[in-house]
Amino acid sequence: MRIAGYALLLSLAASCSSGTCRGGAGAAPGIVSSAPSAPSVTAPAVDEGAEERLLARIEPMRKRGRKLEVDPPDDIEERAFQAWVAAAASAARDGGAPPAAPRGFAITVAPGEGVWLLSEGRRRRGAGALALRVGPATPLIVEAPHTFYDQGTLPIAISVFTAQRARALLINTAHRYAGRPRPDDGDEEAEGVGGAGGAEGDGGAGGEGGAGCEGGAGGAGGGRGKSGVLPAQDVAHAERSFFLAAHRGLLDAHPGAPTAQFHGFQDKSAPGVAVIVSAVGPGADLPTLLAALRQALPDDTIHGYPSEIRKLGGESNAQARGSLGAGAPFYHVEISRTLRDRLVEGAALRRRFAAAFSPCGPAPKR
Repeated sequence: MRIAGYALLLSLAASCSSGTCRGGAGAAPGIVSSAPSAPSVTAPAVDEGAEERLLARIEPMRKRGRKLEVDPPDDIEERAFQAWVAAAASAARDGGAPPAAPRGFAITVAPGEGVWLLSEGRRRRGAGALALRVGPATPLIVEAPHTFYDQGTLPIAISVFTAQRARALLINTAHRYAGRPRPDDGDEEAEGVGGAGGAEGDGGAGGEGGAGCEGGAGGAGGGRGKSGVLPAQDVAHAERSFFLAAHRGLLDAHPGAPTAQFHGFQDKSAPGVAVIVSAVGPGADLPTLLAALRQALPDDTIHGYPSEIRKLGGESNAQARGSLGAGAPFYHVEISRTLRDRLVEGAALRRRFAAAFSPCGPAPKR
């Protein structure tokens, strides 16, 4: 898809579909029990232009992110940032005023949009960007931690955020390879464009997020791991980051809120498979989500990890561990390159895909 035509393709925005995926406590990662009856998946009503407006507000926060090296927080900064995110999320839910931001950060309020954006100031540290829905919202956190590298995951995550009227959208603002892409990357996207166009930008043979594929991503500093990634750059695996602190702050404000985190893999990593989903945490209901995705994408192969496929299960994911420790469900969603291209280019397909992520909780009151 040509970059110039990207914004014209972002037309999906939606009202919330009701939650249908309430499950039992303590579901094991990726274990599929007897298949439930397929839930009804219908495309939600469309508010034309909401996604495009949100993308336009987010793009400046990602500018030059392909070359930006992440500067993780120290102990004091980490605690302050987590507390700020929790306070902002609570205020957005309860109708309070935006809290004062820590030094180097800001909250942007666009009148009439109903979404606050938490972002960095002039000093860019790769801290990520957070959108908070103000007022009624479904208790769902949507995340895309590799928006430069996993092409298409930004518009897909925005679609799920808007379709489900989710409480929060958390994305990265620095490339996971800090301007030193792997040999098979190519020049995956033009400056400032949200994950569309350019050459392949997915993971290597193991793809994104698979168990043990990151090699050495367990710390905030130090040298590169086996895959060549700077540990601090990969916010889905770094043990210390503003991104992880934001995730924890959201769970402080919304205990038990489910998270759906989106990644991408090369088609050759799992031939013939379109989506791989794993789940951890109390209340995680993988069978219901798989049934909804299969109804939304009847011509595609959807696998649950590890019962149907034993790769790309997100076992080393830092946010998954954070949700598990907080007693909240976490869904790790891997999408093939071919399907990501189809989702970005096809509004109707993207709408059906987004509708499958009805959160495990009540719909917001109108």
